[in-house]
Amino acid sequence: MDDERLVVEVEKYVELYDQSSRHYKDNSKKVIAWRAIALEIGSSDEAEVKARMVEYTTFQKPFSPEKIAALQEIASVNMRNNKDAIVREIQNAATRRQGRRNVTDSAL
Repeated sequence: MDDERLVVEVEKYVELYDQSSRHYKDNSKKVIAWRAIALEIGSSDEAEVKARMVEYTTFQKPFSPEKIAALQEIASVNMRNNKDAIVREIQNAATRRQGRRNVTDSAL
């Protein structure tokens, strides 16, 4: 299984990693998310998906330095691969914010 692709798919389901998500503690939502991820990445090997679920489970002891380094490398590659999309989204957010500022300024 390609780790980069897995990370990209997991990022779509905030209930798997974002503690502020209202679904963060909802295990049924997490199971649904993991199954959707498995379908998206084309993994028909349920054992492999379950192994990843265990490896990156929400409730675990702190990551080892090796696991942190591995995740940092995956994130780094993901950032490089998606640089254009990230920059585009930052620019879109800045444009939206500027537009709101102009509307507020003209109302004064």
